[in-house]
Amino acid sequence: MMMINSLLGGFDVYVIRARVYPGLLALVLPVGVMGVALIQLRPALAWVPMAASMGTLFFLSSFTRSLGRRLEPKLVRQWDGLPTTRMLRHRETHNALVFEERRKALEKLTGVALPTKRQESNSPTKADDAYIAAVRKLINRVRDSTTEFPRVFEENIHYGFARNLLALKAIALIVLAFSSMGISILVWRGGATPEAIAALSFYALAAVLWTFFIRPAWVHQVGQTYADRLFDALDVIDAQPPATLPGQRESANDSVGPN
Repeated sequence: MMMINSLLGGFDVYVIRARVYPGLLALVLPVGVMGVALIQLRPALAWVPMAASMGTLFFLSSFTRSLGRRLEPKLVRQWDGLPTTRMLRHRETHNALVFEERRKALEKLTGVALPTKRQESNSPTKADDAYIAAVRKLINRVRDSTTEFPRVFEENIHYGFARNLLALKAIALIVLAFSSMGISILVWRGGATPEAIAALSFYALAAVLWTFFIRPAWVHQVGQTYADRLFDALDVIDAQPPATLPGQRESANDSVGPN
């Protein structure tokens, strides 16, 4: 535990919760469970998965980030745009008053002239580009400000966590399958122990959760919540004098957010 805390000490909150945690759940936890079971079955072999688990912490962040960023464009196509893009489209508005107020506030803040209904109809792709540009300016304004916009920051972490879990899904299921096979072989050869049975039960439950819960629809739901909180920030910004707004700074956040 002290070694893990030492390794995580160099990461910020976003990196730990949105990148490292998904990697731990997908790769390290199943291997760690195997290690616990092997302590009883094969003490000498128990150090192998444990050592592997510790080693993964060095590259989990970068590996998870890469997979998540690779997945995001596929999700965008599947959803026909990220939630904030869709919330700015004329053709998808559900509340005209909120829609107009949101667009006006975003134009005032970013200086980006958002497309009219006719312009959007004539060139949907160009209109989406304008929406994305405006939202990115908004994200840069509120990004990482845990004091001014804590809910935006928190929901952005949740989105990164969900997206990265989905990106790791196939790998996680493979790790679970091989871990289950390894324990099953040892049980067949040496007999069942309570630890081995517990490990196999854990793998079965984890496989069900990964298969039926970690899905694009769940990530979209989390992204929609982030989008709602991001646009809520417009009201806060509009009520503040410009001098009191948090300055833009570079972040470890790797996602452009659901824009």
